Amino acid sequence: MNLSFLSAFTSVIELVGDLIPQRIQVPPEHVGLKFKGMTEVTFLEAGNHWYWPIRTQVETHFVGESLLPLPEQFCDTACGKTVFVDGSVRIRPFESESAMTRAFVKTDDIDDTLAAIGLSCICDVISRTSYEDLSDRDDLNERLTDEIRKAFKPFGFKGLQASIESLAKGKSHLLIGTLAATE
Repeated sequence: MNLSFLSAFTSVIELVGDLIPQRIQVPPEHVGLKFKGMTEVTFLEAGNHWYWPIRTQVETHFVGESLLPLPEQFCDTACGKTVFVDGSVRIRPFESESAMTRAFVKTDDIDDTLAAIGLSCICDVISRTSYEDLSDRDDLNERLTDEIRKAFKPFGFKGLQASIESLAKGKSHLLIGTLAATE
């Protein structure tokens, strides 16, 4: 059999499949977004929904509470000393349709966007903290949580709690994939 015939036959079968209405189940703790013709976006609650694949795309997103890791990075303190820090943020999308639609439609990759903003917030907090005050982890985490809440709000997410997981003071060196910190 000719490969081009098989390819054409497969394309016809896919087209026929797109003409048949499809059902999507939006699970609890998720929302669905239905895109019609790339101009109209419809918000779908949890439950069963039907759509026409020929002119509609549907995607689902988890909207429960989740943990967003913030990878390691170097930051400078208020007095110019460098520290190595990483952290995490517990997040939850806002309840409103407009906030969730804005978060999932207007942003290419919301997780990457929030992680980049979170990393920036960590450096902002560290840069306003003296080297000696870095040992007060509760104060750092409280200020980081406040900073993250302000920064995440325009993206439709609430930062519930932010924390610095590890903080290495002193000169830090990367040695074959491992971190060694020395004072």
